[in-house]
Amino acid sequence: MISLFSAIFCSSMIAVIFKFSEKKQSNRVAITTFNYIVACIISFLLLPQKNIFATRLFYSFGNEAKEVFANGSMFSNEASGAWAIIIGSITGVIYFSSFWLYQYSVNKNGAALSATFMKLGVLVPTILSIFFFKEIPTVLQAIGIAMAVVGILIINLSQEKNIMQNIKLDLLFLFILGGLGDFNSKMYQSFGQIEYKELYIFCLFTTALIISTIILLAKNKKITKNDIIVGLLVGIPNQLTAYFLVKSLNSLKASIAFPIFSTGTILLVNIINIMLFKERLSKRQNLAIGVIMVSLIFLNI
Repeated sequence: MISLFSAIFCSSMIAVIFKFSEKKQSNRVAITTFNYIVACIISFLLLPQKNIFATRLFYSFGNEAKEVFANGSMFSNEASGAWAIIIGSITGVIYFSSFWLYQYSVNKNGAALSATFMKLGVLVPTILSIFFFKEIPTVLQAIGIAMAVVGILIINLSQEKNIMQNIKLDLLFLFILGGLGDFNSKMYQSFGQIEYKELYIFCLFTTALIISTIILLAKNKKITKNDIIVGLLVGIPNQLTAYFLVKSLNSLKASIAFPIFSTGTILLVNIINIMLFKERLSKRQNLAIGVIMVSLIFLNI
């Protein structure tokens, strides 16, 4: 549980850093790229073994893959290295794709609706973990998951909006991609050895960095000192969020960990906004926070 709370804290720090810098005009691609640079450096420094692309890793993976996926067992130590590289690279593509789709959706559908579908993506790893890994929540935990979804809807959507009337294809993709990245962490944890979690995270951020760098160079937009500073600052909690979230899955069901992570981040960000930025919440937001707090209690019973 300590790892999950650490992931929640680090995720909240990302929002706080962006809050401090939101008034300044910024190059989002540059911020994203420098964020990934820092995340890659930290991930590489945390690697126990730096020789990560040994041929034998993939040879072992090829021999074991069919049996592992058929029987639901785990890869051996060497094959886990290849599994970390493969699933980490796929997750990196998903992470970056969801980021770009979110930016597109904000411009097209508005921030509130986009944020709602992004956060509701927590349902994807929750449902898939129940279906594929039989991580069945208790009755009280199921109530907590349902309340978490209600809280997310209340805090992100204004009363006059009808979510069912605003569902579009891009929002559905945002919902799916937002959750698939998290589910891949569960996929790695289920079939790979925990000793290679640093390699999984390194490959995740390296893949995202490569894509981000290509787009940054193609756009050729001006990069300011503020873009670099914000990106570097965001990279630290971003990397630690991924690290602690993967680590938390060793002791917690994914169907419980992801709803707690999502709602816990929302709750902590709002508490920080009240205390640090002196923001005043509306009655609707106070109701949502109350629902989220109760959902966290049920999820932890």
